[in-house]
Amino acid sequence: MRQTALSLDQLEAELNIPFSMYEKCLLVNEIGEICLKGDKRAEAILRNLADSDESCLNYVAFCFLSSLVSPDPESVVKIRQFRENPDNEEAVQRAKVAIARFRQTAN
Repeated sequence: MRQTALSLDQLEAELNIPFSMYEKCLLVNEIGEICLKGDKRAEAILRNLADSDESCLNYVAFCFLSSLVSPDPESVVKIRQFRENPDNEEAVQRAKVAIARFRQTAN
C-alpha cells in the first residue's frame, strides 16, 4: 500500500537528495508498489537499487523484483545475481518469508 502521493519522478529525485525528509526504504517501497502495477521504469530503478551498498535499499528492491509475475530479462539476471551472492544469504532467506506473507495477504 502506498504511503505517499509522490510520482515516480519525485520518488527517484528524493532518493538522490542527501537529506530527504523521507526514509530511503520508504521511497524504495513506494517505487516497488508502482513496479508491481506493471511500470517498467520503476522496475529498472529497482534493478539499479538492488546493487546499492545500503542493505535496506537492496533488500527491498530484491523483494519487489522477486515478487514480479513477469519480470524483464534484466531483472531475472539481477535476481539471480543477488541470490547467488554469498553476502546476501541472510537477506534472501528473509525475503522468502516476506514474499510469502505478501502473497498471502494479496490473495
